[in-house]
Amino acid sequence: METEKKIVRVACAVPNGVMIRRWKPGYDDGTGFKPTIPDGPAVQLNGTSAVAAGVGNTSPSGLDPGITEVDAEWWDAWLAQNGENPLVAMEHVWVLKDPEEAKAEPDPDPTF
Repeated sequence: METEKKIVRVACAVPNGVMIRRWKPGYDDGTGFKPTIPDGPAVQLNGTSAVAAGVGNTSPSGLDPGITEVDAEWWDAWLAQNGENPLVAMEHVWVLKDPEEAKAEPDPDPTF
């Protein structure tokens, strides 16, 4: 019997979305250095429409975010690696708690 994977709805306020990826240490090729390599496939987060954002606008305020369904386990691992990433710290990507939250605005005055 296959268990159903838990899914989270991730909101992204970056115009046109953003590709996110998990990373892990690679193998030692004999030099004593372990390069960082991708840990599985990347996930494309749908973003807000760049058409509605205006020329050069990178602020997410006032725009409805794009919504992407992501495996909860994958998201938790990515969030653990990227807790200080500006996408997370400035609330450009976040998990929706309820369906009505998709219309809520992120922080209207983000500090850049």
